[in-house]
Amino acid sequence: MRKERKMRGFTLVELLIVLLILGILIGLAVPRYLSALEQSRKTTFCSNVRNVISAMEVYRMNNGTLNYPTNVDTAIIQNTQYFSQLPVNPYTGEVLKSNDPGSGGKGILTIDVQGETYTLTTTPACDLGTTPTGTTAYPDSNTLNTEIIQTATYFSQPPINPYQDNATLLSATSAATATQPDGYFYYNKGQVITWPDCGLKAPASTTP
Repeated sequence: MRKERKMRGFTLVELLIVLLILGILIGLAVPRYLSALEQSRKTTFCSNVRNVISAMEVYRMNNGTLNYPTNVDTAIIQNTQYFSQLPVNPYTGEVLKSNDPGSGGKGILTIDVQGETYTLTTTPACDLGTTPTGTTAYPDSNTLNTEIIQTATYFSQPPINPYQDNATLLSATSAATATQPDGYFYYNKGQVITWPDCGLKAPASTTP
């Protein structure tokens, strides 16, 4: 006579142990996920803020002025000349604003323009390097040479001057008053003089 096998189910204790293990795993995973999500939002937010700052500097060069735009939203952020895709605030899901209240105390941006300078604050804090403190952003020729052209922060390889046997392209320390050989370059707080004429638009005349 054949005996029938009975299927043995889980006991209550076994089910409780499984639920306990799942609870521990979820407790470990959720905080890590939320932390990674917050870091991702912060990275995107700060990257977009940096792009806005860079576009503000390009605006000054494009318009031949030392002044920043009074309306950063329309002149920069919503201008397709600077952004093919409008920068989004990841904390709100909406287009970033120069005075953005953010959401839940995060994603807050304030850009206050005062002519040739501006102040900027963000929450969360973004490592934006040297924040403008009320001085004109354009460097003089010595600063350009020593702190920009010859530093790895801006150039992994220094720019070369093809007219001078590929030597490092450096600004002259004084403006020329007469015609110079090809390869001449002078820069001082936005004033640019070059031979041959590079057609650069800057706050001061680019050619004598």
